[in-house]
Amino acid sequence: MEYLKKFILKFIGQNQLKRTLIKNTGFMFGGDIATKTFRLLIILILGKMLSPNEYGQLFEAMAVVLVISELIDVRIGEAVTKFATDYLIKNQKNKALSIIKIGYLVDALLGILCFCIVMLVGDIVAQKVFHGHVSSKLIKIYALFPLLSTVNGTSLAVIQTFKKFKTMSIFNASSAFARFVFPVGLASLGLEYIMFGYVLAAFIPAVCLSVVVLKLIRKQFKGIKASNITPEMKKIIPFTFHTTVSVTFKSVIRQMDVVLLGFFKSPEIVAYYKIALAYVNMLGFVTGPVGTVIYPTLTSLWAEKNILLYRKILKRISSIMIFVSCVGAAVMVIAGPCIFRIWKPIYLNSMPAIRVMIFAIILSNVFCWIRSAILSVGKPYISTIGNMSGALILVLASFLLVPWLGLIGMATTYVIMYVVIILIELSMLKRTIFIQD
Repeated sequence: MEYLKKFILKFIGQNQLKRTLIKNTGFMFGGDIATKTFRLLIILILGKMLSPNEYGQLFEAMAVVLVISELIDVRIGEAVTKFATDYLIKNQKNKALSIIKIGYLVDALLGILCFCIVMLVGDIVAQKVFHGHVSSKLIKIYALFPLLSTVNGTSLAVIQTFKKFKTMSIFNASSAFARFVFPVGLASLGLEYIMFGYVLAAFIPAVCLSVVVLKLIRKQFKGIKASNITPEMKKIIPFTFHTTVSVTFKSVIRQMDVVLLGFFKSPEIVAYYKIALAYVNMLGFVTGPVGTVIYPTLTSLWAEKNILLYRKILKRISSIMIFVSCVGAAVMVIAGPCIFRIWKPIYLNSMPAIRVMIFAIILSNVFCWIRSAILSVGKPYISTIGNMSGALILVLASFLLVPWLGLIGMATTYVIMYVVIILIELSMLKRTIFIQD
């Protein structure tokens, strides 16, 4: 064991920043593996227990709530991470505490607003968008999910600010475990009880996380009083606006594909698409924690004007991900038919979409650092432009391709959208940091 420890230390070198990044990534990577394992298990079990029609209905109802939640959300959590980190570097703890309190207030108000909107429009969406093949009751039950987990954004931002990545990884894994245990445990009772299972899975981890973060805040800000940061709002509001618009479009993109597919096609086609999406997203588990871990580090390096190390980290990550993603994609495409034949042969219908969508995941993995880099240099409008363009492409391509090609049309739209977003963001970010000498 001692020999192994010496070998690892020799491999990663003596650089303290490098060791810290690897250590934090290790915590997040472990949590990410556990999270994706439980997500995979719930897909396997629910997919096995439910028919494609029922499976499609379940995710169509979820997509409606999540689209509404994302449309009204203010991504205050990322502003908390950035500005609290900046204030702590400058030893301005009173300002850091102020931005954290603002974050909690905004999150709580928006959770309540989302719940009220869903309750008002649930019946209309069920009838007009999904043509009555999805129950409005499913939609209204799931409306409790964002309400009961509304403050998680700021809580996770606080944990990220203080680089408590072990705590974050434990929370992510335990949340995924809860989302596995409760819905699966109630699955035999019907779709409505599965939805209640998801609600319970949101509530219990959220309470535990809030308790942990409250203790952390008390420890880090003992004897500190929040100060008036009204003058700072000139920086905070534009950053939050651009981040909100950017992430809103990105998050809506992740759910709107299901809504659009459900509008044009049956719940069965939605189920095949969701299974394909879940399968290709397993390739992304290697990059899941990277962006979260490097964001505070990139922010610090940019503030310190250490651009050389900043660019070196980005290039090293991309070079590693090219190899890992291409090998992983090849294995997944080859093994896919065998896996589906063993699990549930009807989902072999997902394989054509998988062969197309895997290219988007490879590209996303190679540039997994792009969002963290954009935020760290204080130019969130780059993500705003990229994601707005992606959302526009999603809608236009869906209306053109899905009625004609169905599942393959949506898979093709998915790839085109990611190519457009990444190309736009890279071209704009390049002018700031990417290939500057």
